[in-house]
Amino acid sequence: MRNKYQHLKYPVCSIIFLLGGCASTHDLSKGPGAFGGGVMHSEVKPGLFFVRSQTNWAPWPNLRSARSAWEAEATKACQQKPWKELNVREETRDTGLPNMGVLRYLVSEKQGYALCEGAETSEEALKAAM
Repeated sequence: MRNKYQHLKYPVCSIIFLLGGCASTHDLSKGPGAFGGGVMHSEVKPGLFFVRSQTNWAPWPNLRSARSAWEAEATKACQQKPWKELNVREETRDTGLPNMGVLRYLVSEKQGYALCEGAETSEEALKAAM
């Protein structure tokens, strides 16, 4: 007997596949996200935050989504004040997750520091320390 929901299999799988490469709002400080993506920030010094964002798994690189999620998280950390990027690194890496041998599961990531306007530490002092 055929399952009455069988006809939904391909549309649902297609939607999940397409959403896979998007940025995620999952809080990475609480552990990995279900699809690999998420964002987090932690205060290193008053007004200086380490910020990290990564996309969900996808068969293509998606640094644009990682950048936009990073910028949104930096803005959130700095409470809507202007900020500057310091010591930022971007990369796309293969997760190594098992697949059918045809597609790779990639995660694009951006991490670095956001120095908020009005921070107690100067940009020059931070650059010297890094």
